[in-house]
Amino acid sequence: MCAGSWVWTFPSAKSGVRSSLIACARQEEETKRGTGPRRQNSRDYDLALSSSEQEEAMAYQSTQPQMVKMQAHLPLEPWRFSTFSCFSGSGANCLCGTFCKPCAVASARSNFDDSNWCFNLLCLTAPAMRNIIREGYHIQGSCPEDIALGLCCYPCVACQGLNEVDQRGMVKYTWGANRSATPVEFQYKICSCFSNWGTFWYGLCCMPCALASARSEFDSSNWCFNCLCVSPCLARSVVREGYNISGNCVGDLLLPAFCPCCTTCQLLNEVRYRGEVSNSAVVVPQH
Repeated sequence: MCAGSWVWTFPSAKSGVRSSLIACARQEEETKRGTGPRRQNSRDYDLALSSSEQEEAMAYQSTQPQMVKMQAHLPLEPWRFSTFSCFSGSGANCLCGTFCKPCAVASARSNFDDSNWCFNLLCLTAPAMRNIIREGYHIQGSCPEDIALGLCCYPCVACQGLNEVDQRGMVKYTWGANRSATPVEFQYKICSCFSNWGTFWYGLCCMPCALASARSEFDSSNWCFNCLCVSPCLARSVVREGYNISGNCVGDLLLPAFCPCCTTCQLLNEVRYRGEVSNSAVVVPQH
C-alpha cells in the first residue's frame, strides 16, 4: 500500500538561455519538417550557441522540471506483541478480545487511524483489521498469515491488534498522486452501471472478483486477500476516503448493503478513471 509517488521539481534558469534554447528547438523542428535550412550534422546545433551559452544551456537542461519517483524503502519491523501474547498487554484488552471480539477488532482499527467505530464494528473482519494495522506500521508478515490467524485465532488477533496500537499509537495518512486536495463528488454515480458494459458484466457475474480488482487497482493491495476478506462496505470506504470523495460511513454501509452490484461497478469505474493512489502512514506523536 505504500507505493511510490510522483512529484515535480522546478529549478530556476536564466531567461536568456531559455530563449536561445527555444529558438534552437524551433529551428530543429523546422528542419525536421523540411521548412527550415538543413544542417550538415548535429554539431551545427551546438554551434548555434556561443561557448558560454552552451555551458549555461547544459546547466539549464540538467535542472529542467523532472518527474522523480519518490519510493520509500522502509524496513519492516517485528510485532511488539506476538499473536499468542494475549496476557502481555492490558487486562482490559484481553477481556475485550475474549468476550466481545467484534468490539475489540473495531476498537483496534479506530484507535489505529481514528476511523468510525460503529462502521468498523459492522463491516471489519479480523483478517482485514490485522492487515491494515500490519501494513500501516510496516510490520513483517503476509496476507496469507493475516487470513489464517484472523480466522483460526480470532480472540488472539483481536487482543494483538489492541495491544499493538496501544504501544505504537495512532497514525495519520499522507497521500500521494491522484488524491484530490479538496472534497469532490463521485465521477460515476451509483446507478451508472451501464456506462461501461465490460465493468457491468464483470460486476454482475463475479462481484467479489470485481470488488477485489477495484481495491487492488486503487492501492496495489493483494487481489486474493481483497477477494476473500474485504467487504463491499469496507472497499467503498477505503476508496472514497482515499480519493477524498464526499460522503460518510452511513452511505458506505447502506449503498453496498442494498445495491452491492451497483456499488462494485461504481468503484471499479471510479478507480479506473482516477488511477492508483499512494499513501504512507505516519505515527502521530503522543504528548
